[in-house]
Amino acid sequence: MDEHRQACLAAGMNDHIAKPIDAGELKIILSQWLELREAASGSQAQTPPLLPDSLPGLEIAAGVKRIGDDAALYYNFLLDFPKWTSGKDDEIRQALAAGDVKEAEKLAHTLRGTASSIFANKVAEAATTLEKTLAKGEDGPFDELVDRIEASLNEAHASIASLGLSEQAAPMEIHDGDRMP
Repeated sequence: MDEHRQACLAAGMNDHIAKPIDAGELKIILSQWLELREAASGSQAQTPPLLPDSLPGLEIAAGVKRIGDDAALYYNFLLDFPKWTSGKDDEIRQALAAGDVKEAEKLAHTLRGTASSIFANKVAEAATTLEKTLAKGEDGPFDELVDRIEASLNEAHASIASLGLSEQAAPMEIHDGDRMP
């Protein structure tokens, strides 16, 4: 593991966390980098909004629990999820159209992991199904599977947009039930 970490750092990465992700280690490392970013920008977080337990396509309470009950960190993941995943369905379609099954499989795998990190379970399940289908060498139904990915991504992105998230604030707690901020 240490040589993999060293190789990552030598390649220009700022830090490294090995899989499987340990929530405590992740929190420590991210807090170090977030403190550096906050200090460099001179900004301080405003009073954070509260998040509901779930929204269509997102199991927020479960996602917060997965990362060590750190709602502020989960909030940052939600902010980044659309940036990380927008257009991934199109990239998968392009790889399949080009006959690059390995690339499509890799994209599906990456999308699965990203979606799993925030408990966007419909996205993760759709990406997993495509990844496994491609790994088995099956012929399809790729269009239907990528359509499922697209629909679930759209749902998760819409739910995130409905929260009106801002990079100015990070939540400190989760609402019980389905009360909205």
